[in-house]
Amino acid sequence: TLIASLRSQGKIVLAVASSGIASLLLPGGRTTHSRFKIPLKLNETSCCNVSKKSPLADLLCKVDLIIWDEAPMIHRNALEEVQRALADLMMETNKGKLLFGKKTLVLGGDFRQILPVIEEGTREDIVNASISKSILWKHFIVFELTENMRLSTGDTTQDKRDEIEEFAKWILDVGNGKVSSISLDGSEDRDWIQIPSDLLIDYRENHIQTIIDTMYPDFINKRLEKEYLAERSILAPTNECVHKINSHMLSSVPGKEYTYLTYHTNILFCLHLKYYYSHAISSIPGEERTYLSADSIGPELSEYHSSVVFYDKEFLNKHEESGMASHKLTLKVGVPIMLLRNLSNADGLCNGTRLIVNHLGQRYIEAEVLTGPGTGNTVFIPRIVMTTPETSLPFILHRRQFPVRICYAMTINKSQGQSLPNVGVYLEEPVFSHGQLYVAISRTTRRQGLKILIKKNGDEPDGYTQNVVFEEIFQTLRN
Repeated sequence: TLIASLRSQGKIVLAVASSGIASLLLPGGRTTHSRFKIPLKLNETSCCNVSKKSPLADLLCKVDLIIWDEAPMIHRNALEEVQRALADLMMETNKGKLLFGKKTLVLGGDFRQILPVIEEGTREDIVNASISKSILWKHFIVFELTENMRLSTGDTTQDKRDEIEEFAKWILDVGNGKVSSISLDGSEDRDWIQIPSDLLIDYRENHIQTIIDTMYPDFINKRLEKEYLAERSILAPTNECVHKINSHMLSSVPGKEYTYLTYHTNILFCLHLKYYYSHAISSIPGEERTYLSADSIGPELSEYHSSVVFYDKEFLNKHEESGMASHKLTLKVGVPIMLLRNLSNADGLCNGTRLIVNHLGQRYIEAEVLTGPGTGNTVFIPRIVMTTPETSLPFILHRRQFPVRICYAMTINKSQGQSLPNVGVYLEEPVFSHGQLYVAISRTTRRQGLKILIKKNGDEPDGYTQNVVFEEIFQTLRN
């Protein structure tokens, strides 16, 4: 590979990726945020937190090449932050003021996949957040790769190669918005496409049980087999659909349940006095404990509150945030779980890593890694504090919980970067954002491993579903 070749010549190559899962696929890979200290809250003037006297700054000054995978899913502000950081670090030697401090940067990724996630953003907001809309984009040279490595033909018969190439072409056509489509419900958008019949799951009344039976055959007898769990998953567009499938499957698993409740800060605000009293409850199986703590009010609260405001624990408990563990986490031994935070790149424990539960303790979860470079390793997962830097709530919520959730099913967005022999796509509702259908169908390594269940919700023809493609994003790629 390019990385191995250059490193063998004594060159310093930094491999980074926009997601934890993608970073595990790169030799010595790290997430972009951790490598460049990119803040979670981005704007046009935010800066990477790299001190000029730090070892990281020294490394960035010496680097010869930076390879950045899954770049299209990052906000353009992040790319511009890295440019400013490198330019600042190399100010003394970069007399020509070249971009990125005179460093060579290679961006990799697929603009057919999911673009930056913008909370309540419009189509225009999402497109404008893309790196291809950055002022830096005109300085990049675009190369197109043409072979789908997931569907690599290898040593097969001609008929098999033709079948693989046909499937790969269909996937690309879906991603490019080139599949024959129709408009429905009086909409001007022709974005409803027909799924090939051999990929469809026959619809029955109990659609959740139908897709479970299809993707997890003989589940009760094979539920503890690691390879069986590692090679399949059900994908759905929303967390709500995913939760329904996971809850249904958990209820069918024999064994004792353990429920973990989060530790919240239950807040009484007294803004004029600049302090608050907090009361927090942490519950473990069979025992309830109450803790008292003293905290300070963040300055961001003052614009929302001018008098005493109280948020009880029930209000905090009910709040669900994408990417954050639930207040109530129910698990059983033998259940597959997915990490929601990057814990240790070196051990293969990143956001999106899948594991199987071996033991459920009061203060830790013992699990075995199912996927990635750490496959087979036994690890111990602690509770950590998760926060919501940007939320619909008028304060930042701190939730102390195990950073995991059950993953018999996962969201399509969460599956990006994963490869699975068997993928079931559950479309209770159609996809709602650019690239979601393309990502879902391209996770599989073979046509026979892809099955799609479409729940009819209106007058749409049988076998049709929505395929959202922002075609204007492809126009911005042309230099």
